[in-house]
Amino acid sequence: MNGTQVSADWSAETPQQGQGNVFVLVHRLLRGRYLITIGLALVFGLAGAAAGFLSQQPLYRSQAIIQIQPVLPKILFESEQSRVPQMFSNIVAAQASLMSQPDVVQYAMESDGWRTVRERSGISTIESFTERLRVQNNRSTQQLIFVSFEHEQADIASAGNLAIINAYMDLYGRKTEQGTEATLRLLETRLANRQSDRDAATRDIGVIIDLWKTTDLSMLMQAALDEVALMSQERAVIVSALAQIDVLANRAADATTGGLSEAEAAAFDAEVAQWIDLRRQSRERKAELLADGFLEGHRQVRSVDARIQQLDGQIRGRIGELQAGDGAGADSGGVRRAELQLQLASVVERLDLAQSRQSEVVKAYREMARLTTVLQDANADIDFVSARIDELRTESQVSDIADVRGRVSVVSAPTRPSRPSSDRRVKLAMAGFVGGTGMPVALMMGLGMLGRRVRYSDDNILESANSRIVGVLPDLGKSLTDRELSEASAFAVHQIRAQLQILHRRDRHAVFSVTSPAPGDGKTSMIIALGLSFAESGDRTLLIDLDLIGRGLSLHFGHPAAPSLAETAAGWGDLAALVRPSSFDRLSVLPAGLGDDLRISRLSPEVVTRLVETFRNDYETILIDSGPILGSIESGLLAPAVDGVLMVVGRNQLRPLVKRAVDQIHAVGGQVIGTIFNRASIQELKQSSSSMSVHFSRQASRQAAEQAARGGSRGGMSVGPLGGSLFPARAAESPGAGTES
Repeated sequence: MNGTQVSADWSAETPQQGQGNVFVLVHRLLRGRYLITIGLALVFGLAGAAAGFLSQQPLYRSQAIIQIQPVLPKILFESEQSRVPQMFSNIVAAQASLMSQPDVVQYAMESDGWRTVRERSGISTIESFTERLRVQNNRSTQQLIFVSFEHEQADIASAGNLAIINAYMDLYGRKTEQGTEATLRLLETRLANRQSDRDAATRDIGVIIDLWKTTDLSMLMQAALDEVALMSQERAVIVSALAQIDVLANRAADATTGGLSEAEAAAFDAEVAQWIDLRRQSRERKAELLADGFLEGHRQVRSVDARIQQLDGQIRGRIGELQAGDGAGADSGGVRRAELQLQLASVVERLDLAQSRQSEVVKAYREMARLTTVLQDANADIDFVSARIDELRTESQVSDIADVRGRVSVVSAPTRPSRPSSDRRVKLAMAGFVGGTGMPVALMMGLGMLGRRVRYSDDNILESANSRIVGVLPDLGKSLTDRELSEASAFAVHQIRAQLQILHRRDRHAVFSVTSPAPGDGKTSMIIALGLSFAESGDRTLLIDLDLIGRGLSLHFGHPAAPSLAETAAGWGDLAALVRPSSFDRLSVLPAGLGDDLRISRLSPEVVTRLVETFRNDYETILIDSGPILGSIESGLLAPAVDGVLMVVGRNQLRPLVKRAVDQIHAVGGQVIGTIFNRASIQELKQSSSSMSVHFSRQASRQAAEQAARGGSRGGMSVGPLGGSLFPARAAESPGAGTES
């Protein structure tokens, strides 16, 4: 835009608006390349349309219809020929699939009719022939099969369809099932085989019955199963008893286990069990005496207690003997173990015999069941085959019995098409035109996305600075020779100045630093013009040259050998004494000193802050020219000390440098208050200027010319090209009007 665009709280339309609009995105990517893009799009589009139109020829389709007869007349029996077979539609679908099988296609391609057109057809393989063949059937017309063949020439389409129809009819359509006699021979062979199977099964069943003396082996099998289960249970009981005897014997011999309990000893030794039973009876006797009214001291009660104590002693003594291993109970345990082992051996022997018998009975039972099934199947098959033989012998009186699939006939012979069935050339031409035009557009958009330089003022990389003011300046080198461009330049500078005054004219005066991502972006010329605009608006304005390496501002205003600014600021000297007036009212300059590039090490945040605050209350506006943010020390020190940073970005500046510059300003605590896009193209400036902008820019230019005419003797300093657009008369007198940094 010409001038500035204010974001945040200044306007509802922010610089970020429209970024999600696809048309805005396309415009940004193609801008500046429209003519070449349109030219290439037309060339590629026409080429694509021609290629699409010539890529295919119109197709001619020859069609034919084949019918499958599902029903034939019957004589006596209801057979497959005299009724509609089950799933007849699937049978027809199977016949349809046969027409596109490789053997049918090969047969068709070897026919005499196809050989006459084969050279002209361009079809030499089975696959290419099959691609042009279409065979369809549907449930609404189950008996009909629709066959079609497509080709670029009508006679070849007709020849191909006729060849495939004749091939199918020769291979499958006229094929009848085997003769009745052959069928009867097959059935009679089947009948003899099944009768042999039946006789063998009957003989084997008789052998099993003679062996087991019964026709019902299920009872013998159940008895054998029960016997095995009973003996298995008996063996488990004996094994459990042996295991218990071994456990008790081990506990009796092992003192570390705490000894045998009375219950364990009773299970192991008969005497202990007897004494425990006598003690139980004695205790029951004592309870009866106490219940009858006898006291503890009664003679009978004492006698029972003595008996209980005696039995306790005997039980403990016997348990001790068992644990010591020298009692007779050890021998009794060994006798018991031997008896159980003999019983176990006998049970195992009988169990093996029972299991063997069970296996034989089960095997015989299963064989009997299998033979019974074979016998039943053989009898059923014999009955079915016998009935089928009777049917065929009766129905054989009908001659020309057709296949079970029904009689096949061609109800509509292949036609020779008179007009194309499909012509896709127009559609392909349109598709080729769209694709052709899209290729250069996509290529140019890709170039726009891959571009690394800032070409226009609404580049996203500029908007990423989140500045509240976005200014656009033209190519400053042409501003003095082009009147319209000069007027637009003056208006742009005044508009930037006005927005800065609106944003920062609060309770105190405003201080701004001016920087750029790299040298050559035109920041010095811009700060001179902006300072002149502030001064002409009535602000007491101070321009401070803190670009200690470039010193462009000092050279522009004719102070090449000024005292050291860095030395004075760092030494707490009199900074006000270094200020120099200019030939413009209300505009003063604080130049950088000769050799300050060697004194940059004297600068610090405190020194820079003191420099800023020294003049804040003496001037309404202070503009500080600093070096490029990515290549200087003073720019980083100034960013957090001033009210805002104006960043000047020249056309064709590298986008990564702009991003790094913005990130670095934000990293040190600074705020980019304005982004100035310099050297904008004339077309962009004209397209972004409104009629009101042009009106006011021309008015501003006339006022500047009149002011220059009235004050033509103000001095001999250089105001720069942009300053010259504000004051054309002064620019004509300036010796260094084209210098910028």
